[in-house]
Amino acid sequence: MSEIYKNSKNQCTIKNDVSISGIGLHTGVQTTATFKPAESNSGIRFKRLDLEDCPEIIADIDHVIDISRGTTIGQNGFNIHTVEHILAAVVGLKIDNILIELTELINKLNLNNITITGLIYNVEDYLSVSDIFISASYREGVPRSVLEAQAAFLPVIATNIRGNREVVSHGVNGYIYEKGNYKELAGFIQVLAKDLEKRLIFGSKGRENVKSRYTENQYVQKQVEIISNLL
Repeated sequence: MSEIYKNSKNQCTIKNDVSISGIGLHTGVQTTATFKPAESNSGIRFKRLDLEDCPEIIADIDHVIDISRGTTIGQNGFNIHTVEHILAAVVGLKIDNILIELTELINKLNLNNITITGLIYNVEDYLSVSDIFISASYREGVPRSVLEAQAAFLPVIATNIRGNREVVSHGVNGYIYEKGNYKELAGFIQVLAKDLEKRLIFGSKGRENVKSRYTENQYVQKQVEIISNLL
């Protein structure tokens, strides 16, 4: 962790570089963020190192372009999603000037055959042209995205966590793999990619699962029963 440094103009920045890496909440992109000290009056700025010319986006209310499920800022056609958590931490620490450099691992590794769509609203269009659905979440309640995929007749590969285990039956309508075990995930992808019949069977079983257990009326009724039992 870097120290807070106050310069001669009574403004604060950080003393040293600090980096963190993780998966984007809504984009699913593996990203590294490096926090760097910045000059007085430069403000809070984001820099996309993964893009040509490394464009910068100033954190300013006038640059907010979307607030659905998170705050997205953009300038000159370049966007950064879900900035509110970082900005809350920066403001909470009373930091006036900081440079936040972002690098997407997918671009750094030159994986040009993978498309990152970012936040989308026409989910059904993507599900309709997909062969397999993967849920790599580490935490879930009832995973709505998995239910939507099953409703679209898709076989599902999902992490072995509470919510996914309730919806995905291993070897029946999909596969369950241990979170973080990407070799196991890759193995299941290869199995389904090569076996059309298995994909169709898993997809049909998934659809049956949604229709028999997770329609809106059924789900609401379950919630009413649970609440009634608590009263």
